[in-house]
Amino acid sequence: MNKSRSIVSHVVNRAIASGGPVIVEKPCAMTIIERSARMHPTLFAECLRNIARESAQYGATLPEGRTLNAVRAHHALASFAADCVESGKLAELKTNMGAGVIALHAAAKLQCLPFHVQSEAAEFTWPSDRA
Repeated sequence: MNKSRSIVSHVVNRAIASGGPVIVEKPCAMTIIERSARMHPTLFAECLRNIARESAQYGATLPEGRTLNAVRAHHALASFAADCVESGKLAELKTNMGAGVIALHAAAKLQCLPFHVQSEAAEFTWPSDRA
């Protein structure tokens, strides 16, 4: 772990432990997700369930094919993210990038974070293979 990331983690962990707001230069996706899970867990899980429900409703209108398979996968990932939030197993979202990105988007919307912050947090947490 590099030094700047460990300092950010320390600041974030202290702020989360105290229940205060966390504002860092380079937010980690898990920081944003953990904040939503801590501050409003029921609303956060409900938001993820709504995303899954909307995917299922959209999938019901599609014919068989690759688009339907993608929508089914989105539904499964959103349901998995909601299960992780409800059970408190947030670490699983870091290893499952698809569910983590869905949870990050929902958490960022609940916290009124702008899209560029979401993008930066996702890139910081799940670095791409771009050169």
